[in-house]
Parts: sequence; C-alpha cells; structure tokens
Amino acid sequence: MVFFNDKPLPCPAGATLLEILKFAGRDPALTVVVADGKFVPRPDYARLVPAEGARLTVRDLPGGG
Repeated sequence: MVFFNDKPLPCPAGATLLEILKFAGRDPALTVVVADGKFVPRPDYARLVPAEGARLTVRDLPGGG
C-alpha cells in the first residue's frame, strides 16, 4: 500500500509508479508526482517502484486549448 494524496491506496507489490497512476485513473502524461518529498521526472514513472508506505503527492497539469 502507498499513500496517494494522503489517502491509502492498496496496490500490488512491485507496481511501478506508472502502473499506480493508471490504477488510480490518472493520465501519466498529464500528471506531476512527488514521491516522499522528491520530484519524479516523467521518464522515471515506468522504472520507479515506490516502497511500501511511500507517500505520493499527485497533481494533474491544467489542460486547455
């Protein structure tokens, strides 16, 4: 389990940040993530496996056009 914007989010062990974002219904291309107080560059989403109990702060980028 990780904490997704301060709410517990059960997720499979070994899930990448990319998988967690999709599981939570977020579009990774339009999302900014801070994991345990550190900004995560978008290319790292597919590689980063948050530790059990990690705190993810997730914000959607504003869209428009």
